[in-house]
Amino acid sequence: MLAVLHFTYDSYSDVCSEFTALTRGRLCESSSLNHELLKSIGTQRWPFRRGSNPTKKAKRLYKKKRFETPNGRAQVYTKQPLDIAEPPCDMYP
Repeated sequence: MLAVLHFTYDSYSDVCSEFTALTRGRLCESSSLNHELLKSIGTQRWPFRRGSNPTKKAKRLYKKKRFETPNGRAQVYTKQPLDIAEPPCDMYP
């Protein structure tokens, strides 16, 4: 059993199932993936919704150049870097 406090699963397959269920209905959905498929076929590109067929071909999510935003355009933001967590001092220059 994989157990860390409230994280109790009987197998890695159970963890995979929990994660993929959480993606249902989201842009990066992989709800139809399962541990056995990944072990036998190999990695798959998302989205991997219900009815998806395993493939070795690369999928492209934005090939129509439309993003899941109100205006269809990508939203790019920049952040200012935070200050240094531990600035240099005499003991640690």
